[in-house]
Amino acid sequence: MRKLLLLTFLLISLVGLACEHCNVYLNISPGDYKNSFGIFMRSRTMLGDYNFSGQNYLKHTSHNSQSGFLGNQVREEYNIYEVRGNFYFKERWNTIIVLPFVQNVQYINDIAKYNVSGVGDPMLLQRFQLYNTKLTEDTSKFVHRVTVGIGIKIPLGSIEREYLYGKPNLDLQPGTGSWDALGSFSYVVRKQKVGLIFNSNIKLNSANENKYQYGNTTNVTANVFYMFRIRKATFVPFYGTYYEKANYDRNSDIYTDTGGSSCYSDVGFKLNVKNLLLISNVQFAFENNLNGINQLVPKARLIIGLNYLLK
Repeated sequence: MRKLLLLTFLLISLVGLACEHCNVYLNISPGDYKNSFGIFMRSRTMLGDYNFSGQNYLKHTSHNSQSGFLGNQVREEYNIYEVRGNFYFKERWNTIIVLPFVQNVQYINDIAKYNVSGVGDPMLLQRFQLYNTKLTEDTSKFVHRVTVGIGIKIPLGSIEREYLYGKPNLDLQPGTGSWDALGSFSYVVRKQKVGLIFNSNIKLNSANENKYQYGNTTNVTANVFYMFRIRKATFVPFYGTYYEKANYDRNSDIYTDTGGSSCYSDVGFKLNVKNLLLISNVQFAFENNLNGINQLVPKARLIIGLNYLLK
């Protein structure tokens, strides 16, 4: 019973809104206090139909002319494949290491213009558990947990990839070229098999070598979950909402066609069988309030992960 109660606490999904460079997806294994290694795949689609009136720019690059978009449909697919390590020290301290590989594709009327791949920017997050209700066999009581964290994103990924059509915009590049700071907060409350998870994080971006600086982002996720057993497996479906707000990008100027906010529905599950943990998460954007008129619109996201919990 104790293992089942512990399992519910870490249904944590922090994801980025409109650009994988804007924020970071952090998902901690529900194998409480167990070291783990995992592989994750994140996929995101953005879409725009451009007319002949000049609405022909991409998010974060609306200050650059892209005349080839006039009268065309533009679709961008961002795919990130990650290797993750999750390590605990005396229960309260939790270190997370994320090593990404990026593959981004831009389509013009379903024809691929850019197909960009390469090592992305690694991330390191250190979390500390401020408070945790001592668990007992009495599951009628409320159980609470509060965790905070700080981290850093390291500019290892390239921002200078060039192809037949020239250099793709910074969003499509594997990296951002900037050192960025991360902060996270999570609160979990559970009674018996039902619980609520509240997460928030912030990403503070610095300028890269080209003096370009992404806008800082904040986000909030709220999910309800239910836990039940299926023979020797534990199944935890969850449902909720994810909201994110991004500030304007800048260098010597402020780009008013960047940033804004979006809200997603968030549905998924976690399945734990012995030392394996399967995570699946789908999000659909139902409200977008993006700055300007030229940004591609977020549509949907898919996150799939498999963790191996060490004994």
